[in-house]
Amino acid sequence: MSEIFNGVAKRYDKWFTTPIGRYVDGVEWEMFKEKMKPRGGEKALDVGCGTGIYLLRLAAMGLTCTGIDPSDKMLEIAREKARIAGFQVKFVKGVAESLPFPDNSFDLTFSITAMEFFSDPGGAVKEMIRVTKEGGRVGIGVLNIFSTWGVRRKLRDSIKKGLFKEAHLFSPGEFKRIAPFEEVIGGVLLPRSTPPQMIPHLSRMERKLLKAFPRLGYLGAYLFGHFTVSEAVKRAYL
Repeated sequence: MSEIFNGVAKRYDKWFTTPIGRYVDGVEWEMFKEKMKPRGGEKALDVGCGTGIYLLRLAAMGLTCTGIDPSDKMLEIAREKARIAGFQVKFVKGVAESLPFPDNSFDLTFSITAMEFFSDPGGAVKEMIRVTKEGGRVGIGVLNIFSTWGVRRKLRDSIKKGLFKEAHLFSPGEFKRIAPFEEVIGGVLLPRSTPPQMIPHLSRMERKLLKAFPRLGYLGAYLFGHFTVSEAVKRAYL
């Protein structure tokens, strides 16, 4: 799987500069900040960090950041971005199912659109709980198979043998069962084909709609779940 990500690493960040990419990134980042409540001085771990997008933002907020990813090329780009930005971010090559960190190392542990590619999502969740302190928070974001984005990506990449050919996209019900989530929310209702000039207006409408009817988010492209790591959670999963 790391070979696939090595192949897309150089063009990965470019998608986030497109109008639809900025919209998707904005929705996902706002969910993360609202539910995870990152605070300066905390230690954060990004599991499947890719090119370090979230870690650089958190470093700018004063968090001590670590990222792990199996792709050498992704990590190379992430390190260079951190160097240019002047942030001391630690990047480690490795896999989610065997995190090379001591127990209770982090206040904030998260994985954003990476669990679809893990060989053992349940094992990855256990590892994320293990390395998170009691009272710390875990957040996981995945792509929704029941969305237009999910269906399109699976069909396209199955034919073209692209990035998502081997990915496991989650349904809302399946996603809720992989971790002791306190809440699972959804977003990104606009289709990929939305005309760029319509995105600002429609995204405002989306925010209002989801505020009034949160469960509509389960039709969106993105699902995000979070929970606090308690002693009971540690006992149940470790």
